[in-house]
Amino acid sequence: MVDLEFEVRWSIKHDAETTILDPTVFNLLRGVRQGGHLTYAAQTAGVSYRHAWGLLRDWERRFGVALVSARQGRGAHLTEFGEALLQIAAETELALAPTLERVALDAAARLSEATDPG
Repeated sequence: MVDLEFEVRWSIKHDAETTILDPTVFNLLRGVRQGGHLTYAAQTAGVSYRHAWGLLRDWERRFGVALVSARQGRGAHLTEFGEALLQIAAETELALAPTLERVALDAAARLSEATDPG
């Protein structure tokens, strides 16, 4: 049987341009919330500090609001918007996961039937 997995993909539309939100952003936000530092968040997300910082700044520009508040030597914390984004992502995943799993299983079964020579 084919093993399928479906997942939610976020996109943002700005100035007639649609951009897919890099899932690493959510990993970084979770890391900042958990560890209180962007360094910790970058390590847990498996990216460099420089990449993490650039990615967050890029998405802050796209959203038009800060996701993380950081001060040198004082760590980092999520802004109200960053916290809300992370909560919405978690709620969306929780709400859609059972449906996506069921649809993936059904699709895998149908594809397996379509390839069964008997």
